[in-house]
Amino acid sequence: MWIGRQWSVISAVPVPFVACVLVVSAIAGYVIYWFLDSHYRERMAALQATIQFQAEKLGEYRNKAPKRESASTDGPKLMLAMSGGNVFVPEAPDVRDRLTGIHLDVQIWNVGLPSIATEWSLVVIPQGQLPVVAQLARMPELLRAGGPYSSVVLRGSEALDARTRADPVTENITDGPLLFYVPLPKIIVMDPNTRLELTIKDVNGVGKTATKIIGEWLSR
Repeated sequence: MWIGRQWSVISAVPVPFVACVLVVSAIAGYVIYWFLDSHYRERMAALQATIQFQAEKLGEYRNKAPKRESASTDGPKLMLAMSGGNVFVPEAPDVRDRLTGIHLDVQIWNVGLPSIATEWSLVVIPQGQLPVVAQLARMPELLRAGGPYSSVVLRGSEALDARTRADPVTENITDGPLLFYVPLPKIIVMDPNTRLELTIKDVNGVGKTATKIIGEWLSR
């Protein structure tokens, strides 16, 4: 009954009714849009503020954090150590009265770019005397260094100088023996205060020196 009366009124004035509905719908739509738009703008502003804050914090951290040097731009950086060795009189008659043999157990590695080690040198510095340069020798396939109670057997295939010329020195430790001869009597080389200075250089001239006192570890 009530609906019938309402419909009769609407049917009498259809145009104003439709216009009224459209106006009310437009107003309601605008209010809803304004509310959603305002809420969206507030959320976006909060999100942008959070992003800006995090970016500033990240920038501060990067500025304060220590800068690590990259091995890819540093170039080679050789490291060297001597862990032991032996001093002996050569068995060959033509050199035993003139030279003393020095065998060194050496470790080499590289904390920079891989590189080929090419130049080994040893200086023997007796206490109170001038330094004497030792000569690097090609290690024979089999060499006994020392006497019957203190000796080692050296093999040419293990020689460190040959291995570092054949393969680049990397961060992995490469170890092996080196053989030198020096024009000094064994008794002088074996003095506990005699100092050995071993130096390695690579193909670029980058070098490293390790120092040891005979009395620390060389056997008699």
